[in-house]
Amino acid sequence: MRCNIKVTCNAGNYSFEFTDPSKPVRTFRTRRPCHFIFEIDNYKQLVESMEIANLKYFETPDFTVGDEKWSMCIYPNGNKERQGSDYVSLYLKRLKSAGRSKEANASMKFFILEQNSDEYLVIEDLGEKHFDVRGRKWGIAQAIALDDFTDKDNGFLVDNTCTFGAEVFITSAEPSYSKMSLVNSISNYFFKIVDESSFL
Repeated sequence: MRCNIKVTCNAGNYSFEFTDPSKPVRTFRTRRPCHFIFEIDNYKQLVESMEIANLKYFETPDFTVGDEKWSMCIYPNGNKERQGSDYVSLYLKRLKSAGRSKEANASMKFFILEQNSDEYLVIEDLGEKHFDVRGRKWGIAQAIALDDFTDKDNGFLVDNTCTFGAEVFITSAEPSYSKMSLVNSISNYFFKIVDESSFL
């Protein structure tokens, strides 16, 4: 069964239509991200420096959620290996840590501040992603069209500054197990032998 859905969302001058449930979901909210916020000044100079150094993405400082360290990886010109050309691509990376042996599944949300309305564009790929023990990054190659992001009227890049954010919700790949078995109760009967002569 396939459902046809068409929802229009807008904040400030930026608007979009949500029509395909199989693609990342985009919404707006006023509440800021609860796990990580990263503000960038001189964004254009950063991108120019990356192009000179032939860097595809830059990695943010790490942050901690659920005893795990994470970082955001931002592709200003898109992750072209994942059909992200002409988009800004956003990824979440689980950092390696000494002694860690468990794998983890996580769902994630990415945020971009729309500065004209002080609302956040929320970009979410529904479903969980699997992070193994080696460290790996997952994300959204087509987070926002590059033209929409750089258009100052849309409010994402204003006075050469922008703000990104992330939330990550972890579910362990190794759940705790518990078991209970019902046992039929056994009644205890007590018998007392009395002197039959007492009944005579």
